[in-house]
Amino acid sequence: MNGRSDPLLLGIDAGGTSVDAVLAEADGTITGTGHAGGGNPVTLPLETVAGHVAEAVKKALRGADPARVTSAVLGVAGLARFARQDGTRALRLAWRECGLRAEVRVVADPVVAFAAGTPARRGAVLVSGTGAIAAAIDDAEVTSRVDGHGWLVGDDGSGFWLGRQAARAVLSELDGRGEPTSLRYPVLTAMTRCDNLPPAAGQQLEMLRDAVYDGPPTGLARLAPLVPAAAS
Repeated sequence: MNGRSDPLLLGIDAGGTSVDAVLAEADGTITGTGHAGGGNPVTLPLETVAGHVAEAVKKALRGADPARVTSAVLGVAGLARFARQDGTRALRLAWRECGLRAEVRVVADPVVAFAAGTPARRGAVLVSGTGAIAAAIDDAEVTSRVDGHGWLVGDDGSGFWLGRQAARAVLSELDGRGEPTSLRYPVLTAMTRCDNLPPAAGQQLEMLRDAVYDGPPTGLARLAPLVPAAAS
């Protein structure tokens, strides 16, 4: 670690697909970044979320003294559930592991998305990543929202929703319910990671179904880019 003592700012975005951390000087100069696995407590255990947050922060802090961090903000998906499940305790352990002394403010992920797009204190934001939500923001608080209900009952138009629709279309073709789709082989290849697929539809169906259930539900979001590509 170097001997500098000027303050550093830490920002962390914990979403369904990944956790990203950015360390910056007061003038906005980025000095470190970190990346780790998903950070949504709706789909992952709190200990896993905290572990991914700690991993991303440690990477961002590499070579810097954690004591120099004077302000930190964490934006997390599923904030209400996080609070109900004693997420504060899990995060406290993560901060201790990272050597942070500054208080870390925890906000809902739409607040982070809004702040990334404008310096305004009040407005609206539409987020479509692994999940999807529209929210009104006032002074770093979500005052109203539409959707953002999670992969099981909501997130219409999200990466997960698109990926799920793609997988369903291919399964429908393979079991004879649906029309042929150009998504068939891209989806099969992406999900099974197999370049030499068996020719029989029944075998392909079993491979795809097994691949879907072997991974986390939100893993279907990685199929989302295949949908506009097929449409083009």
